[in-house]
Amino acid sequence: MTDKVLFLEPAGTAYNVFSKFMTIPMLGPVYLATIARDSGYNTEIINENLLNRNVSEEELLATDILCLSCMTSNVNRGKKIAEEYRQIRDQAKLPSRTIIGGIHASMIPEDVVDYFDQVFIGEGETKIIDVL
Repeated sequence: MTDKVLFLEPAGTAYNVFSKFMTIPMLGPVYLATIARDSGYNTEIINENLLNRNVSEEELLATDILCLSCMTSNVNRGKKIAEEYRQIRDQAKLPSRTIIGGIHASMIPEDVVDYFDQVFIGEGETKIIDVL
C-alpha cells in the first residue's frame, strides 16, 4: 500500500481579508494532490474553511505524510496542526512527516523551518513527487 498523503488548507482567521472568499479553495493543494494521486499515492484533500470544521484526530492518525499549504493568515493554525499531528502519530508509535508550502513558506521560510520536517519554497508542480 502506498503512503496516505493529506493535503490540508488550514482555517483562516476572522480578520483574514480572504475569509469572505474561502468558499473557493486555493488551487495549489488540489493540483498537487492530483499529481500525487496520478503517481500512485493515496491522497486526500481537506480544506477546513470549506468543511467549516477542523481536521479530526482520526484523519491525522490515518495520514502518513501531512502537506500544508499556508498563507500568513493561516500559518499559525498550520503550525498547531503539525504539532497535533506529530503528537497523535507519536502516541500511536507511527512515524510522522510534515511538509509546508504556499506563499508564507516561500516568502518567510525562517518562520516555519522549526515547525515542519520540510519547507517547500516556490511552485511545487514539478517537484512534488520528488519531495514525497
